[in-house]
Amino acid sequence: MKDPTEAIRPDFTSPEHQEGCQMLIDEGLTDQQAACSLAAIWDALRQRHLQDVRQREEEEEEEEEQHQQLLKDDQEAAH
Repeated sequence: MKDPTEAIRPDFTSPEHQEGCQMLIDEGLTDQQAACSLAAIWDALRQRHLQDVRQREEEEEEEEEQHQQLLKDDQEAAH
């Protein structure tokens, strides 16, 4: 799995993103406004995704610490 912190924002002025831009242009935005809008949406979604990843990592670390503590407690109780 790719590291989400290394994601690079696409060039929304490129031909591959013309369809997405065109929908915004049809609503009255300029080419530049459409590309900037898509970039802002991408940035916001990326930030949200990074927050989710960090939260998941923290939860996994916490679960692992609890698991290790239980193992330690079991070992101490066995002695």
